[in-house]
Amino acid sequence: MKLDMENPEKDNAELISKLRVSHQPISNKWDFLRDFSLWEAPDDVDFTSKSSDRVLWMTGDSTCKTVLLHSIVHQLFDSTSKSGSEPRKTIAYLFSDSEPKSGQGSPASVVRSLIWQVLQSQPSLSKHFQSMLSSTERDGFHDANDFYALSILLYTLLQDDQLNTTYFVLDGLEELCGEVLSNAQDPYRDDWGLKDMVRLIYQSSCLSDRVRWFVSGTKHLTRQIDIELHHDAKITRVTEISHDHTSDGSHAVSDTAAKYPKTPDPEMRETVIKQDVTFRSASDPRSSQIHITSSSCPSAVRCAVNYYTSLKVRELASRSYYGGDLQSLVTQQLQTCSGGNWLWVDLACDIIESKGVPWNAPGIIGKLEPDVAGLYGQIQSELRTLGTENENFCNKVLSTAAIAFRPLSIAEFSNLVHFPAEVDLKIIIERMCFSFLEIQEEKVCFKHPAARQHLRTNIGKGDGLSLAHAEMVMECFRAVLDDLQRDKNKEKPWLGNYAMIYWIRHLSAFNISQVPELMQSIMESINKLLKDHFIWWLEALTSQGLLAQALRDLRILETTWVEKTKQELRLAYYSNGSNNAALFENIRGAILFLEYHYDLNLPDGTSPRSTLVFCPDVDELKHILPLKRRALGLTLMPVIRTSRLRLGSSSRILKGYSGHIGDCAYSPDGRLMAAISISNNASEKTSLRLWDSKTLKVQHVLPTPIFEYGAWHVAFSPGRCGVLAMASSSDVQLVDVSTGTPTRTLEPITSIYADNKIIHIKFSLDGDYLIAVQSKSVIRWQLPSYQESVWVDLRATGFYTDGACISSDDRLLALAGHDKLTRHLVIWDIKESKVRHKLKGHEGGVEIRFSSDSGLLVSCSADCGVRIWDPETGEEISKLDVGGARIYDVALSPDGMNLACATIEDVRVWGAIVPTQGVKRYDYEHVFQGDPGNVHKIWFSFDGRHILSSSRDGTLRIWPVERFEPSGTAAKDDSASGQTQSPADSNDAPQAIPKYHDQPVSFVAFSPEGTMVASGSDDGDILLWNANEGTALRSLGDGHTRGILSLVFSRDGNTLISASSDYTIGIWHVHSGKLLCKLEGHSDWVRDVKFSPDGHFIASASDDNTVKIWDITESLNNKAIAEKDGSTNTEPMIQTRCTTLSKHADYVYCVAFSPNGQYLASGGDEPRILIWDLQAMRHGDRGEDSGQSKQQQRHNGGQLCLELSRPDTLSNVRCLAFAPPYGDTLVAVSKSGVICIWKAIAEPQTTGTQNWQFTYTVDGDRAWPGRPFRFPQFDAEQPDVLLSENGALLVRNSSSWVDASSSMILGLGTHYRVLDDNGKTWITKNEEKLLFVPPQYDRDDVHTFHVKGDRVVIGCLSGAVLIFRFGDEE
Repeated sequence: MKLDMENPEKDNAELISKLRVSHQPISNKWDFLRDFSLWEAPDDVDFTSKSSDRVLWMTGDSTCKTVLLHSIVHQLFDSTSKSGSEPRKTIAYLFSDSEPKSGQGSPASVVRSLIWQVLQSQPSLSKHFQSMLSSTERDGFHDANDFYALSILLYTLLQDDQLNTTYFVLDGLEELCGEVLSNAQDPYRDDWGLKDMVRLIYQSSCLSDRVRWFVSGTKHLTRQIDIELHHDAKITRVTEISHDHTSDGSHAVSDTAAKYPKTPDPEMRETVIKQDVTFRSASDPRSSQIHITSSSCPSAVRCAVNYYTSLKVRELASRSYYGGDLQSLVTQQLQTCSGGNWLWVDLACDIIESKGVPWNAPGIIGKLEPDVAGLYGQIQSELRTLGTENENFCNKVLSTAAIAFRPLSIAEFSNLVHFPAEVDLKIIIERMCFSFLEIQEEKVCFKHPAARQHLRTNIGKGDGLSLAHAEMVMECFRAVLDDLQRDKNKEKPWLGNYAMIYWIRHLSAFNISQVPELMQSIMESINKLLKDHFIWWLEALTSQGLLAQALRDLRILETTWVEKTKQELRLAYYSNGSNNAALFENIRGAILFLEYHYDLNLPDGTSPRSTLVFCPDVDELKHILPLKRRALGLTLMPVIRTSRLRLGSSSRILKGYSGHIGDCAYSPDGRLMAAISISNNASEKTSLRLWDSKTLKVQHVLPTPIFEYGAWHVAFSPGRCGVLAMASSSDVQLVDVSTGTPTRTLEPITSIYADNKIIHIKFSLDGDYLIAVQSKSVIRWQLPSYQESVWVDLRATGFYTDGACISSDDRLLALAGHDKLTRHLVIWDIKESKVRHKLKGHEGGVEIRFSSDSGLLVSCSADCGVRIWDPETGEEISKLDVGGARIYDVALSPDGMNLACATIEDVRVWGAIVPTQGVKRYDYEHVFQGDPGNVHKIWFSFDGRHILSSSRDGTLRIWPVERFEPSGTAAKDDSASGQTQSPADSNDAPQAIPKYHDQPVSFVAFSPEGTMVASGSDDGDILLWNANEGTALRSLGDGHTRGILSLVFSRDGNTLISASSDYTIGIWHVHSGKLLCKLEGHSDWVRDVKFSPDGHFIASASDDNTVKIWDITESLNNKAIAEKDGSTNTEPMIQTRCTTLSKHADYVYCVAFSPNGQYLASGGDEPRILIWDLQAMRHGDRGEDSGQSKQQQRHNGGQLCLELSRPDTLSNVRCLAFAPPYGDTLVAVSKSGVICIWKAIAEPQTTGTQNWQFTYTVDGDRAWPGRPFRFPQFDAEQPDVLLSENGALLVRNSSSWVDASSSMILGLGTHYRVLDDNGKTWITKNEEKLLFVPPQYDRDDVHTFHVKGDRVVIGCLSGAVLIFRFGDEE
């Protein structure tokens, strides 16, 4: 974002809006609290700006907490407006009865809202938000898993010297964090939960003395506070104050209660406050916890609720037309019965008003239940008076709202309950269910969280909750399928966001055994959606930005529902038939497809149809493959290969480092991933980046200025109160993980030893020590004092260490290095302080790793070996064969079931063969390709499901380990083999036809009819393809030894000519694949070749600055003889005879024959074009010099040429074309896309040499942005129109030439193009983006794609050749 220095307020507002917060202002129904002083903190709990008390926890089951906090907010706002000379205050608040209505609660949404309110109050602090967006290269932090990034930002704001005294008020922390909507076993809960929010409150209160917290919650919060209290040794209990009821109903007050004399009144101190714990520390700020029960209420709060009651009754009386004594009586009765509970008052007034008989109000009050839960039950029972049908409508609405995982819009709600058209949902909500629900901003919300809790409690009895979720699943499927059908029918659909995505979560929320009668229908619906409507469903999710959430939810469904209930579902298979047996396959296939979608690194919002096109034909996706024929109107799909057992693409590519990655580590809970860079020079910035391991989004970037060339090692301490250590070769920098800030720098005392570099760091298993392994010693710092000591001294051994690893149990130290004689491994017994084993076998530099159970030691080296050792015995268990590849790194998965190594070409993975005791061998190899020669470090993810590989270009790649399971033994790469063919006209043995090139594709071309494609690669191979089926037909032998630069079919399609950087030209018999003739004579690369119109001559252009004309009549006779004899064993001719045209002064890139064969045009890296008069040359004619400066006629050695030049516009000519029928128009296209057009002056029928007049220029880059103008050609039926893959250009009309200013770009029907959009390749239809070509299929230049009508061919750097044919989209 570029800042406007003249209008910083506008910039700040735009920046703050990126937080996307819809904050609910405090309800005006509490305005009356401004007149009440409900809370005065006890003496020992002082929240003035000068005190050290910073956190007040208010727990219990009473609604008094909400009233108290509303009062606090009002008083803080009032004091701010009246403050005068006092320091300014910032008040940021969230109340559970308002905030969740705008969406599902989460800790991230809580922190985001607090940040938004702070920045609204102090816009100048927005600079920290801007800095964080810039460093992380993100445009916002909107994901629920962005809690860590948001917490770092909040910590930064709170430490700013300009921060006002800031009060944070959070009411109902569990609801705000989404804890009430789920439970501890809910697999869909966010990774960051209540415990993290509690910890953030503690941490932030320690950072600044200008921060105060008021937080309320229930028993869940009490339990979490206690957990945090015991978990953090720095916070201790100092007192326990309890006010318990005695047997006679009075209150026993402990001796320490005398410390709290200043409460609003004695009753409050005696009956309300149960001060469970107060947290104190000599160095940390105080936290106080106050427990408020529903059995008693402070008099000040009761007084306020009584006043609130009078206001409610006054409103009720005004609507029901009663007052006077009746109003006073009703007010008095409600005040007496409420017990100071404002929610009870609200519900009681709802019941009274619903009766519609004002004079019966006193009698009604007398029959009301005394607590809120009872009142809700009473209200629900009253629904029976509405009639059976209306009662059912109401119960359906209440049940749907209660089990929904977020507030539903009116449209979503209508789609789910599916009432008859005449039933008005709003009337049901506002007139029948108004005590439970209300409509705000077109969303159906609960008036209070207690209403939802009551309904869920009632529904949860017996099998009710399972049944409700199962029925919701059915309603979701019905709504989704209806919407998708309308979409496919081109009707205007309403796509219900909720039903589209949340059916997955509801599916996980019920017990299958409790709803057996619905399982058949549910499984049929799942199979129907994931098979018949799969792509349309994904399209709907994409349009709503829900695709990533769908993948996350499906993964959770697979692991928590499918796997855990596999036995029950298997029983359902046998009882319900074979149709349900596809359930597991369909769910797994959907996950694999979505994973592959993200593997392709498509631009955000790209249609999954693009993924479908590039989806490999594997068994795991067999239920999706039939949809490929319907995708994007393609009638021919490209054939997609896979690597040996897995897809060859990486799942994600993480960028941001200037140098390569030094090390990577996961936090103990697996939620964060840290990677540290190594810069290539001191001028480049190096940094530590912390990523969320699930979303792979950057959360925090920490510069490392103390490390001149970056850091090599990084490690997390165990436990939640984490420290991260990163080390260069000489220093260790410590970072507080919670706040993301550096804390201290350690320099080992042994750094004074010569060449004693740090080569490994690790925290001990119990977290008591930080260990640094150096070349000649091992240092240990005791935590938290960081007292340093030498743990192991290796100087006396004469062993120099360059690699090290410590076992997870801290017993063994493995060292790789050398002494004066040999290189070997040493296993050092730390406790005994001696060498246990010396291991020999490697010759080069060694990388070593212990397994997580310390039972194995794995080593690899540049000597092409991976060895597995038993560290207890020193025995070499096995050696893995890597086929001679050089190995850079090795890694073991956390469970030891997979082993991976990084070679110079790929990443290889082995699976464990598990014997009866321990893992001893690894077998069946998987290979991930895609980063050859670039991988130098690898790690397994925290859960072992992915492999991280770092590259020298500063990227991290994430490879999926669990992808497609092998069937039996390891399969072979299908790219290395293909179908065999024994041509009818061949006596040779059947020839294997490769499915792809081994090297990047350098050129592709269509045959004249468009039924065949020829492709050439950098290694000189040529393949012929069936353009109707997309399959390889044959390979054209070994005609060239270097790259193919041009391919051209003859007019009849029977002959192919090829030009190569090996200086030769090949003439091929297409149907047999035989090389007929090889033309030799050029001394440099041959750039272009063309057939003459009669097919008897070939013209070639070369980097040797010449054009050569070859008479191939004899070669064609050779082909005719071969066809007549039925044999293709004839050895190719070698032809050197040719006519050399040598008037160019630089590389020649292109040639073109005129339609009548009289002229040949040639051009290259010069600002001119030469036109050669071939007829004059053949007849030995001589012309006269015209004396023209820009256009000259020359005679040299029988060569007659004409020079056309436009120094101002024409340079680096790459394409030439003559217009039919006489060649009186010539078009030249430059490398920069400029199109120049000339017209012949004299009558073209004459035999004399013609002069040419320049007509006009067209800027092709402006006309077709991102589309290189190439393969220009004129059609005999439309000689006025120049055709190319980018469109059609009108070059003349019937009366006169068209000037450049009036030139037209024509669109002739449906046309397909290849577009380069900022490095991204698209296939377009009528200029609209249709199909994205993934980066895995990147091409080299403009010669590696070709469009012919409705067919597109793309040659890729990977060696793949993709052939598409488009028709009408279904």
